Parts: sequence; structure tokens; C-alpha cells
Amino acid sequence: MGRSPQDRPSQGTDTPPGQHREAGRTDDNGPHGAMEPIRDARLAYALSPEGLREAAAKCQRGKMWKPSVKSFSLNVQERCELLSRSLMAGEYDFPEPHHFILTRPKRRDCSAPPFKDRIVQRSLIDNVIYEDMTRSLIGANCACRRGMGTDKARDLLVRDLKRHWHRHGLDGGIELFDIAGYYPNKPHRLAKETFRKRLDDQTYAHVERALDSQAGRNRHDDGDGFGARGYEAGSELMQVAGICDLDGMDHYTKEVLRAKSYTRYMDDFYVLDADLEYLRCARESIEDYLARIGYRLNTSKTHIQPLTEPVPWLGYTYQLTERGKVIVRMKPEKYREHMRRLRRMRKAVDAGRMARGAVDAVYESYRSELVDRHVTRKQVVKFEQFYRDLWR
Repeated sequence: MGRSPQDRPSQGTDTPPGQHREAGRTDDNGPHGAMEPIRDARLAYALSPEGLREAAAKCQRGKMWKPSVKSFSLNVQERCELLSRSLMAGEYDFPEPHHFILTRPKRRDCSAPPFKDRIVQRSLIDNVIYEDMTRSLIGANCACRRGMGTDKARDLLVRDLKRHWHRHGLDGGIELFDIAGYYPNKPHRLAKETFRKRLDDQTYAHVERALDSQAGRNRHDDGDGFGARGYEAGSELMQVAGICDLDGMDHYTKEVLRAKSYTRYMDDFYVLDADLEYLRCARESIEDYLARIGYRLNTSKTHIQPLTEPVPWLGYTYQLTERGKVIVRMKPEKYREHMRRLRRMRKAVDAGRMARGAVDAVYESYRSELVDRHVTRKQVVKFEQFYRDLWR
């Protein structure tokens, strides 16, 4: 079967390829949708005191210094029982999350659910949502999944580059894609539809109320027919939505466009091919697909580049040589940020605000990162020399 990047998603339907709505669903579940007896044993356990206590233990890890976590933990048995009764009766309302701004590695609007809310979401995700939502995901979807992550996405790029060199040498190119404002521009209707078509009605009732509470402060309606849009990253539920919203696009790219080398990490993805014309046609098809579900590409970051140039991917660059070797380097801005932070720590040691051992531990973590990512030896040696000079 030949590839046909000119093929477009079928016109005249509201459901793009790879995103089929299940039949027999209804949205009429009452105010909260959990009043009737729970049919799914997994959901019953997730809302039980035992399931909530298990989730609370996971949410407490590394967070016991927070007053809200300490307060909940003092009476965890009683509070989980009260929380379970509220959920079972359909009376639990998800409170508005705490909003804050991250400035590294770039400025982002984020939100953090209250600790009690995190427990509910964690229990639902671990016991029901994760299994049902990730069942159809392709192996090249690397974000926020067990056994996946940035390391897996980087390894797939190295594998694809080496496999391409064995078949085509340095011919062709790679197209890097980026979606403009993935969370700030996420349509509320799309996020809810993503969960609705994969979850049973009772589980979805809880998810819908959680999504409503997490609607971003900067939500807006562009008047393009997709309604309100805009969320803030920060909760596990938003992470699940982020990996599943574009599942249809993943299947479309692999099964309709027949892309042989394709990997996605949240809103960053690439297509590698020996035919530059195919890459241009694939971009048009993907752009049309995204427009139909309410997204658009970031044109400043979406481009085709030859394989003779370093490929930027998830904080590193990957250079394919004429002999088929892939040279890995940390991006200069990330490398310089590591050095700036170590310099600030060195000054803190001189001022008596920090111990030398703590700085050594940070340095070792940075060096291990370089070694584990198989960064070129020259960059590792330069970093080691910088740290030795720092203490002279």
C-alpha cells in the first residue's frame, strides 16, 4: 500500500480519522453522575477509602514539608473516609486550583490542584483513567506514559537517524513540528471529548467537573466555532489530556500518511523521510488535520531541515555524520544555564549560605545527565574542567 500524503481527513464529518465516538453514550447523568450504584469495580475501589489512602500515600512523597499535606496526613484515615462518602454521594465539587507562573525553562502559566483534589485525581487515574485512556496510543507517543519519557523520545530519534542512514544515507530531511500554545489554546470541547469517548459515564462525570475547575484564567473564545479554550498545565489530568488529544493525529500520520519515522512528545513531533516533497505534503495534511480539531502549528518552530545540520530535539542536538554516527550535544543555552547555576552556588558557599557537598551533588547530577545521554566526550571534559576551575 503506497503512502498518500495528499490524502486529507474525510470531509463532512466532525470526527477526524482515528477518533471514533463510541455508540450508546449519554450525557444525562444527573448533576454529578455518581448517584447511582457504581458498575465498574475499578471505579468503586478508586472512590473507596482504601483507594484514596493509597493515592494519598503517593501524593505525599516529597511533599511533606507543605502545611496542607501535613494537615491532611495527621488524620488521613478519617479524611479519606469523609472524602469517599462525598464522592460516592456525588456531592464532591472540585475546587479551583492554585495559579502560579513558571519562568524556567520558559515562562508558563500553571496551576496546582489542592492536595485533596490531587488525591482524587491520582486515585482515578491510577485505577481507571490511565488504563482506559492509553489503550489505543501508538508506541511513538512518548510523553507521560509508563516506560516512556524524554529519554525514550531521544532514543527513538537516534534509532530513526541511524536507520535512515543505512537506507538512504544523508538524502532527504527531517521536519520538526510544534503546536502553538498547546495548553493555552486547547479547546475545552476537545479535551472533554477526548475523555468522553474512552471512559464510562460514571468516571467521565468526575473528570468533567475536574476539567471545569481547571479551565485556565486566560480562557478565551476565538470565534472559530470551537468554543472556549485554554487550560494551564500542572495537574495529572491535564497531562493525560495532553498525550491523548492528538492520538487521532498519531494514527493518521502513521496509517494514512504512512510515515516510517515519526515520534511525538506532547506537542513536539517530527517526521523523517528521504523525499522532501513528501515532507511538504505531510505538513499540509497535518496542518489541515490540526485545524479541524482546533489547533494550529507554530510556524516559527515548524520547518524542514537537511540531515547534514544538527537536529534540535528535547534539549539536545543530534548530528548525523557521513559515516552514520550520531553526535549528541546539549543545547548551548541549557549548558550555559547549568554553569550559571553552579557559579551562583559557589558564591553561596563563600557567603556561608550553602555547603560544598550540596554543590558537588548538583554537579554530579549534571555530569551524570551528560554521560547518560551519551553526549560527546569533548563537552563532558569541558564541563569537568569548568567545575575544577570554579573552586580555584
